[in-house]
Amino acid sequence: MRILATNDDGVGAAGLWESVRVLRELGEVMVVAPSGDHSGAGAGILWHQRMAYRQIRPRRKGCEDVPTYIVYNTPAAAVTIGVEWLAKGKVDLVVSGINDGSNVGRDSLLSGTVGAAAAAAMMGIPSIAMSQARRTRPARFGPSRMVLPEIARLAVENSSLRGLILSVNAPYCRPDEIRGAVRVQPADMHVFRRTTFDGEEPAANGLTNVKAGYRPMDWNDKEGTDIWALSRRYVTVELLRPELVREPESGAGRPLIERLNETILGRESPPA
Repeated sequence: MRILATNDDGVGAAGLWESVRVLRELGEVMVVAPSGDHSGAGAGILWHQRMAYRQIRPRRKGCEDVPTYIVYNTPAAAVTIGVEWLAKGKVDLVVSGINDGSNVGRDSLLSGTVGAAAAAAMMGIPSIAMSQARRTRPARFGPSRMVLPEIARLAVENSSLRGLILSVNAPYCRPDEIRGAVRVQPADMHVFRRTTFDGEEPAANGLTNVKAGYRPMDWNDKEGTDIWALSRRYVTVELLRPELVREPESGAGRPLIERLNETILGRESPPA
């Protein structure tokens, strides 16, 4: 299996290398990731900006021989360059993450983690956006490490998942505390995107900086949504089309959920 690993937190992010260590057990891994943090970049590509890359030798224990490239553009651009130019199209799976923080609700539409996976799905390549819920930085990636191998195998084996994004969130807990895996729908809300403006200030070259930030919104944990399930220690799985529209309920996701629950619990799907 030939796997391209990327993220939106940048090539130096811990979660990226946690995924690489897991994925190396499944096949050949190439890392193609943005130079820095591109959280919130979505699936955009800066076509007017240079599409430059540089190969480096990673200084990560056990990963020194992994082919690694830094791309000076967005996560989606990293996937596009990685698949079409560096790998010459010979990629069986793209894994974006492990993201340091969950991607739930409407925030998934803004996520560079999900956007990178969308770029792969648009090329017909199985793709996973793997995110780890956290309460402090950095995240504890144990739950994601446990479920990612099985998700990766199924994404490649199950042809009905080709062209879809598997957006997976692992809960904040110990791996042995995970209650199971469920397919969910995104909560109809933003979690961290209520924008605040605190004035402006002059900048160089005649520009004006707007002092903008964001603050958390109240969580709407309606039953059956990603936020509801994640807060109850379930691994959440969303099947998204590349245009970031939820795939209608079908049999496509059932084998994935069943196999994940065998991995997590050794039993069939838990009650919602």
